[in-house]
Amino acid sequence: MIFETDSLKIEQVEEVKSQLLAALENEAPMITLDLLYVNKVDLCIIQLFLALQKSTQKKNIQLTLKNCSESFINTLSLSGCSDLLKCSHE
Repeated sequence: MIFETDSLKIEQVEEVKSQLLAALENEAPMITLDLLYVNKVDLCIIQLFLALQKSTQKKNIQLTLKNCSESFINTLSLSGCSDLLKCSHE
């Protein structure tokens, strides 16, 4: 799943939640969130990602966050979630 926006804000929570639920219901063995274009993220979106991670763990689905910008990683760190959500730069 590619997020083709510079920022993920509270105004997009319902849309992002729907996309994440659809990916989860697909029951693929892996869900990849490509954050190449995302530089800014609200904490409510991070909370959705954490909820998705919890759901994927229950279903034995691998969750990967890739192409994370330094800004995104810094937001994770500031929110105390960098140990919970791992991001790759690839």
